[in-house]
Amino acid sequence: MIFWLIALMVWLASSIVSNAQTFPLSVASGGRYLQTASGQPFLLVGENAQTIAQALPLTGASSGNSNANATFYFSTRSRQGMNATWVQAICGIYNACTSDLSETYDGLKPFSATISSCGTTTPNCWDMSTAGDSGNAAYWSRLDAVINLAAQYGILVLLMPVGSEACGSNPQWLMQVNNHNVTTGGHTNTYNYGLFLGNRYKTFPNILWYSGDDYQCNGTGGGTPAANDLPVLDVMQGIVASGDTHLQTIELAFNVSTSFDNADFISPTGG
Repeated sequence: MIFWLIALMVWLASSIVSNAQTFPLSVASGGRYLQTASGQPFLLVGENAQTIAQALPLTGASSGNSNANATFYFSTRSRQGMNATWVQAICGIYNACTSDLSETYDGLKPFSATISSCGTTTPNCWDMSTAGDSGNAAYWSRLDAVINLAAQYGILVLLMPVGSEACGSNPQWLMQVNNHNVTTGGHTNTYNYGLFLGNRYKTFPNILWYSGDDYQCNGTGGGTPAANDLPVLDVMQGIVASGDTHLQTIELAFNVSTSFDNADFISPTGG
């Protein structure tokens, strides 16, 4: 019994040291690859667990399955050699959430009010500047816990602030457009949402911000930057304005694209 307790303590200590040496990531000199906090090349090996923060409990059983929880997922993927996973801060049906409200399995929601000039339809009219207030604090605490749990198993979280998939056919895209058209405290609501995210997560070491996702309307709508890019840029720039120094990137059109295909989003760190 004592032997196993000592072994567990050694494993936990080595995991903490290893994670401290790995995160946060940065771009190596020359811009050709990612590197760890200790300067070693980081080969990203991961998969898509987009709705893990909304769909699964941290521990225990879900739908009668004792293994249907986030701890089992991260521990299993870590043993299998994976070091990264894609997680949605806000999700919708497009991302395999059960609804476009980004509601968790136990009823938590990310926002607590709608934009008065928009109406009461959700998520289209949700006020993104309400993120983190008392009415939705538990939702964001749940996301905190998922990201911290991933860190315990040495897993990078590619955290998507909000999906911009499919543009006009996606209610969450309409939510972003509506929030870009409203200002609170001198900034658009989308910018303020990015500011909230940056302030909340800038001390979490195992994050890489990942925007877009099948972003089919990129670079359209006229203007420089293009009008349709502005809601996405708002969020990215709000994150940067908070002092968050995590890397940022974006997925543009599916099938064939790179994050450098749209000048509005260069540099991919959000600067």
